Amino acid sequence: MSTPVGPKSIRWRGCGWLCAAALSALGPTATTLAAVAAPNAGALAASSQPWDDGRVLLQGFYWESYRHGQARFPQFGQQPWYEVVRSKVPAIAAGRFDLIWLPPPMDAGELSAGYNPREYFKFDNSYGNKAQQQQLLRALLAKGVEPIADVVINHRDGSKG
Repeated sequence: MSTPVGPKSIRWRGCGWLCAAALSALGPTATTLAAVAAPNAGALAASSQPWDDGRVLLQGFYWESYRHGQARFPQFGQQPWYEVVRSKVPAIAAGRFDLIWLPPPMDAGELSAGYNPREYFKFDNSYGNKAQQQQLLRALLAKGVEPIADVVINHRDGSKG
């Protein structure tokens, strides 16, 4: 596993058609992806330097991941998504993934994929509860896999009271 040295591009492995489409739109150096989270995003986006530190990102969810562990969807099994991923941590590490992109971590209501957050600092959600989320994060970090949360700041449903 490599240690991050600053904003770099990330090679994607095991990624679905949506990731492939996004990467092809970004171009060969994927500078836009690196620029999103960087403090000096403008300078990075304008640069044509092909960054590559060798890290590999795994997409750690799919559109129906939030249905796992929900009684309403028995075909997805009884384990919530955080538990499903936690059970796969040894395989993820053995696959030499350096980072894992996880679904939105905050409360977004019952049976939600998480892109309509109600409570930013409440971590029980359709993927599992706060304790399961923390156990997953600890398991990943113990194996050297860095978690990345999918958070869309300008999406918000809010709640009453």
